[in-house]
Parts: sequence; C-alpha cells; structure tokens
Amino acid sequence: MQRAVLVAVTLISVAALGTWYSAGRSYASTAPGPSKLALIKQNDLAAIGEKYAPDFSWTACGMGTAGPYQSKTGRCRNGQVPVYASYWALKNAIASGKVTPGMTILFDQETWNWTPAREQAHPEYYIKAAAQLADANGVFIIETCYEPTIASEIAVEVAAAPYAGVVSIQSQRADEHPDRFTNYVSEAVAAIRAVNPTVPIMAGLGTDAGGQPVTASKMAREYDQTYNVVNYFWLNAAQWAPPRGRGCAPRGCGGVGDRFLADIGVTP
Repeated sequence: MQRAVLVAVTLISVAALGTWYSAGRSYASTAPGPSKLALIKQNDLAAIGEKYAPDFSWTACGMGTAGPYQSKTGRCRNGQVPVYASYWALKNAIASGKVTPGMTILFDQETWNWTPAREQAHPEYYIKAAAQLADANGVFIIETCYEPTIASEIAVEVAAAPYAGVVSIQSQRADEHPDRFTNYVSEAVAAIRAVNPTVPIMAGLGTDAGGQPVTASKMAREYDQTYNVVNYFWLNAAQWAPPRGRGCAPRGCGGVGDRFLADIGVTP
C-alpha cells in the first residue's frame, strides 16, 4: 500500500524514450515498479475515495482545495499538509504559530487570487524566499508553480531547486498528450538537476486538467514513461472549472483516477 523508499533518479534522454515507446509496450496494465504516488489534495482524495489515503505520503489541505471550483472537503486535519500560495501568508502563519518547526507545507505559487499580484510579477524571487523562510524555521517545503508558458514555469522551478525540499512540476497541463507530457517532464528535470542534482522532483498527473478529461490509459502511459525520471507523482482528480469543463470534469473524474490506480497496480 505505501509508497516504496525513494529510488535513485535516472535521467533519460527524450531520444532514448522515443525508441522505447516504439517498442510496442502496453501501458494500460503494466507498472514498472513500486508505486511512486506521493501527494494528493484533500478534494482529489475525496473524488477517488478515502480508501486510497494510505497510498499517499502527503495529503494537502486548505487553500486551493475549495474555490474557485467548489471542491470543498472541510478544514485541515491532523497530519495533513497545509497549502500556501503567498510568501507573506506563509510568513504570517509562521509568525503566528500556525506553521511550526517539523511541519510539511505545500507552497503553490500561481496566477490566481491566492498569490498576490506583486508576487506573481516576481515569481522566481518569492518562490526562493519562501523556501529560505521555511528552511530557517525548520519547515519542510514542497514547492510548485504555474506560469503561462512552460519556459517561464521551468525558470521558476529552477529558482526553487537549490532551496526546496521537493520541487513539483505541474506537468498535468500536458496530460492529454503523453509524449508532450514526457518531453516537458524531461526538460524540466534536466534544468532542475543542472542547479541541484539531489533535490527530489515530483510530476503532476490529472484526470481532467484544464477541464478536459484524460483516459486512464494515457495517464498510465505518462506515469510509465516518466517513472525513472522523477522521484514522486502528484495525483489530481477533483472537479475542474464548472461549467467550462467537459465530460466528467465539472463533477470530478474520480472513476478515471480509480482506473488509473488499478492500471499501475495500486489497490485500496
């Protein structure tokens, strides 16, 4: 049930991966090794079922798991990982004793209302500052970001890499296209590794990122193709931007997530 101990990261070139894809491997039911699932948000866990909770090391909670998409699952529970999207919000939480030494937090810096405009305008500076603040106060920080372009997103990931406990790539934006997904993860990992060869790296998978449902078999292929490139995976499955989402997206695609988990050999 539980994720295996961190395995060594192996960088794989995109060219070598392309050769491997063409070999005719089945992605629907073949898992390459022990599960690397690590993080899920509270609302995404509710979508696939609480029975899967033991399969994730971190369950994120609070900001970002409710509005603007109406996926509400209540307050943070003991042992869950609170989400912060602003350096100043994190600084105030530490000062007030809400975040204390030994805690783990998720710092999710994006182009949304929870990240102030000034921080959005200087994302590399603030993601670095947040990591340094966490380290100075004995807080383990998982850092992720969303930027309008992949190039700018990688630049922010690189800025976080020397200081974060984990850097998470929001690769779920490319879920509908497995080869594009793999190319992005490979490019981001190479850039991150150039500045920090040892920081753990996590890739995001989503059942309906951007409101477009993705098949479980495509998710399994993406997981399989990048399994040896990253240390961890983050699973998203909750509802997305109603009423813009298609198919199951306005409700949440928990069933797709459940099939994906079965495909990679994870059972509740």
